[in-house]
Formats: sequence, C-alpha cells, structure tokens
Amino acid sequence: MGEPATLSASGAGGEVLRRECRRAEERIPRRLRRRTALRSARRTARHRHRHRHRHRHRRSSMDLRILPLAFTMMVGPQIMSAIIFVTAPRAVRASLAFLAGIALATTAGVAIMRGVAALLGKAVDTGHPSDKGSAGHIIQYVLIGLLVFAAAKNWVGRETAEPPKWLKSLMTAGPRKAFTVGVLLILLMPSDLVVLLTVGIHLQQHHANLGEALAFIGLTVLIAALPLLARLLFGRKAERAMPVVREWMNTHSWLISIIACGVFIALILSEG
Repeated sequence: MGEPATLSASGAGGEVLRRECRRAEERIPRRLRRRTALRSARRTARHRHRHRHRHRHRRSSMDLRILPLAFTMMVGPQIMSAIIFVTAPRAVRASLAFLAGIALATTAGVAIMRGVAALLGKAVDTGHPSDKGSAGHIIQYVLIGLLVFAAAKNWVGRETAEPPKWLKSLMTAGPRKAFTVGVLLILLMPSDLVVLLTVGIHLQQHHANLGEALAFIGLTVLIAALPLLARLLFGRKAERAMPVVREWMNTHSWLISIIACGVFIALILSEG
C-alpha cells in the first residue's frame, strides 16, 4: 500500500524540480543565453570543419600515393597496343573501343582487389599504413622481391627478347577486338594485377571505398589515350611518328619492362 504513495511523491518531486529548473533558466539574462547558444553552435561548426578537413587530408594523401601507379599500369604491351591501334586502318574507332575496355577492366580490377584486400584483412590484419611490420607492408615487400626478379630476368634475356606475337595481329583489329584486348591486358597481365592489388591494399588500409580510386582509374585511361590524343592534335606529324615509336618499343621491350619494374619498386619504397 505504501509503494504507490512513494511513487506519487517521487513524481511530484520530479515535477517540482523541473519547474524550479525552468524558473532558474528564466532568471538567466536573455543575452547570456543567446551567447551560450552561439558559443555551442560555433564549437559544433569547428568540430565538423576539423572532421571534414581530416577526411579530405586522408583522401588526398592516399590519392597521391596511388596515382603514380597508373603509369606502371600502361608501361609495356599496354601502351604499345595503344600506339598500334592509332596506326591501324580504323584508328579512332579502334582506339576508343580500346580505351573503353581499359576503363571497364581497371574499374572492375580495383573493385575486385579491394574485395580481396578486405578478405585478407579479415584473415590477417593488414595493419596501419605507418606500421612497417604490418601484413600490408609485408605483402609489398614480397612484391618488391618479385619485381626485382622480373627485372633481372628481362636483363639476362635482353638479347633474345621479342615483343608478344599477338601484338602484330592488332594492326588489322576492329573495335570489338580492341575492346577485348583492353579488358584482357588489364585483367590478365601479371604486372597490372600486382598494381591493382597494391591499390586494393591501400584502399583497405585507409578504409576507403571505390569512389576514392576514381582519380587513379581516370589517370590510367588518360595515359592509354595519349597516342590517340597525339594523333588528333598533331595529325599527320603524329601519324608519321607513331610507327617509328612502335618499332623502337618492339625492339626495346625488355628495357621497357625493366623500367616498369624499377618505377613500381621506387613507388612502393617511397610510400613506405
């Protein structure tokens, strides 16, 4: 019987306390209340600004690290194919189809490798980018070792090195084949898969989504488009120069591969 009375008293006491609090607030000068509210709003705005600034800084820092990898994506048969398509009979149509294949494959490759890096992160913590002993850095060190081996192999076999035979068949390729070549050069080329895996690990370590790799994807496509842009801008001068460049790259494919490995190694080391 005593419990309801106690609850009632408690409720009445709470109502009295709330009424007193309201009266106390009303006794505070209106100017002071406005000033307090303004200060609170300013603190909230500063907090949001610092949060956005930290996010932009993290994103720009990550972009600067992965952007140079776009150059290694196109060094080798990739840029050689772009030059061959520019000298083909249906140059513009074939080149545009090739660029579409590059764009699609690069986007899909980044998304796939981002998922692979996420799965690896669940099994083995890739760690923070600043942690030299993290699993992510260990993977990069393994990649460096593989790249050094590949560069040494190209140097040893430089006397007998020849460009892939399938490059010659691109001279008569149409848009459909050019698109297919663009896709396969990205998704089946070991060097590009290594680059895509590196980008995926970066996205995982920075907790970034695919949207934050759009600059990398765009730069990759832009580099692939350089031969076509040169032809469109310089006309016949570019048409005369492209076959010469193509022949030089064919005879120095081993040197191009070594340069690609060296650039990739330098980029990985500079990120560390």
